This record gives sequence, C-alpha cells and structure tokens, in this order.
Amino acid sequence: MRRLLWLGLGLALGALVFRKATHIAERLTPKRLVSSATSALAELSEAIRDFAADVRDGMSEHESALREAAELDGGRLGAPPVPPVPPVPPAPPAPAGPEPLGGSSTP
Repeated sequence: MRRLLWLGLGLALGALVFRKATHIAERLTPKRLVSSATSALAELSEAIRDFAADVRDGMSEHESALREAAELDGGRLGAPPVPPVPPVPPAPPAPAGPEPLGGSSTP
C-alpha cells in the first residue's frame, strides 16, 4: 500500500513539473519573447508620453505664475520702458607707428 502511495505522489509531482516546464518553454519561444518585448516597449512609450505631458502642464502653470508675479501684460513689463542705450561713436584712427627699420618704405 505504501508503495502505491509513493507511486501516486511521484506521478502527480512529475506531471506538475512537466506542466511547469512546458509553460516556461512556451514563454521562451522567440515569437512570445518578441510579443512580450513589444508590449513592454509600448508601455514604456506611453509612460514617457504621460510624463512629458505632465512636465508640459507643470511648465505652463509655473510660467503663468511667473507672468502673474512679474505683472507681464502682453509681453511688456509693468515698469516704464528703459531708454535705449546711445550708439558708441566710431573709434579714432590709429596713430602712425614708428618708421620701419630699413628707412623709408618708398624706393
């Protein structure tokens, strides 16, 4: 009777191990791996898009708060405009340098 019990347990355990091994082998087929990688990349892409949208929303809110704090109205600062800086006058001509070592430059 004991031998029959151990035989039954061995068969049941063998069947479970075989089913588990078959399941793992099916998951590791190239077709299944490509499908799994594709779905993982699609999820990653969606997460990146969601993150970028959240960043844009936050930037927009922050920009609105900064514009309100700086009292920007149509792109102009609330303070009076600063007068333009006058142009710099042209530089005077350079003074003549010393004579070249060989005397005059004309023959």
